Amino acid sequence: MCGSDLWPWCGLQPVAGPMQRGHDDCVVLVEVGAEVKTVKPGQSAPASFCI
Repeated sequence: MCGSDLWPWCGLQPVAGPMQRGHDDCVVLVEVGAEVKTVKPGQSAPASFCI
């Protein structure tokens, strides 16, 4: 969840009804590069909307 997803609850963005929230994803890693040491396939990780 992004900070901007909280704007409606803070009163900074009017909301007329139910709506989808979020533009960032959580993914399950399928593979990682040989140099990657901090995560492994099968683990979940956040994925930014801009990548």
